Amino acid sequence: MLLRVLRHIAEKALNFSRDGRGSVTVDFVISIPILVGVLVITSEYGRVLQMRTTLDNAVSDATRYLTRVQPDEATGQFTVTSRAFADELIRNRLNSDFIDIDIPMAPLDVGGVQVVEVAARVGVETRALSILNLVTPADATLDDGTKVREIEGIVISAAERFPHQGR
Repeated sequence: MLLRVLRHIAEKALNFSRDGRGSVTVDFVISIPILVGVLVITSEYGRVLQMRTTLDNAVSDATRYLTRVQPDEATGQFTVTSRAFADELIRNRLNSDFIDIDIPMAPLDVGGVQVVEVAARVGVETRALSILNLVTPADATLDDGTKVREIEGIVISAAERFPHQGR
């Protein structure tokens, strides 16, 4: 009797291991979190690259604008209005609360050539990266010593330098 029960259990186990009706469901349940994770990370990475391109273009436009601005004759510096316009050229294109823009007071003399250099940094908040604990600490500083507020994401920067034409 015991041998017969064991044989019956062995047959059922063998039939169960050969039955493939639920294998597709198991494969789907295992693979869907991986596919969703790849989709989210790819989407966030694309958003960061878009912000990088927008920042590069905005800084380039602001620098080109300042290369054509004539500095004040008395002080040799750019006017407050022209500096504010260059600042707005960058800020209006970026959708972030974490923006740091360096606009020069006057053209710089580099080897006898007047140049204008504009730099900007922007924090891109990424929810997916915050899950991975890629968070900038509150006391972090950039290479030039600028303090960075705590953000959940990435800080990207751009700088542009053009010769000053001063028309």
